[in-house]
Amino acid sequence: NPLADIKKPKKANHHPPALSMEQVRDLIKTALETSRPSERLRNWTLIAFMVNTGLRVSEVAALNEDSISYKDGLPHRIDVIGKGNKQRRVILSSNAKTALQQWMRHRRSLLTDLPPQTDREAIWIVPSGRYKGKRISDAAIRKIMKTFGNLAGIQGGVWPHLLRHTYGTELARQKVSLHTIKEIFGHASLATTGIYLHADDAELEAAAAVMPDILGNKSKANTSDEEAERKVVEGLVTI
Repeated sequence: NPLADIKKPKKANHHPPALSMEQVRDLIKTALETSRPSERLRNWTLIAFMVNTGLRVSEVAALNEDSISYKDGLPHRIDVIGKGNKQRRVILSSNAKTALQQWMRHRRSLLTDLPPQTDREAIWIVPSGRYKGKRISDAAIRKIMKTFGNLAGIQGGVWPHLLRHTYGTELARQKVSLHTIKEIFGHASLATTGIYLHADDAELEAAAAVMPDILGNKSKANTSDEEAERKVVEGLVTI
């Protein structure tokens, strides 16, 4: 085989794009301030929910009311059907609880005015217009993210998976273990979850600073190159 000794090129490591927390706040604020009145609450709670759960767009659209488990009267956990029909549990953060509780309260009032044939099981529904009461589609969620991302002036735009990356990146930044993130995201392997590990300059500098001074760097800071080299050699010899 003439290709037997040829090594496959390694895939370059890359960190997925993610929004800063300031951009997330701008995105939610924009949805709150620029949405149609009939869609305002649905839009901002949907964005807040997605960026605080890391769910895939298809998983969000498929959620039903019986997916929610309550604790002390508030949404506490959701059961998600992910890729490969695998089920996982996602415990809700304080932000996700608040957003979902606000939407579910409003959703209940919407359902009182809707005919029986509407998607009463769906959590996220269309709040107005000709499709009022219908389950929201993947495409509609993507359109919401794109619209308010543009209005918020976020360079590069916003799409649902960007919010998933944002949640994963923030969890890793807050030192949540990879195994935990893997379970939250429903990843098949830790290799996939590992894309969220990214150290910023401050963390890299802190890591570099933990090594003890074995070359006498502090004493040679203002010396000539020749004298500095001598101090280094002397320092190494006395180790």
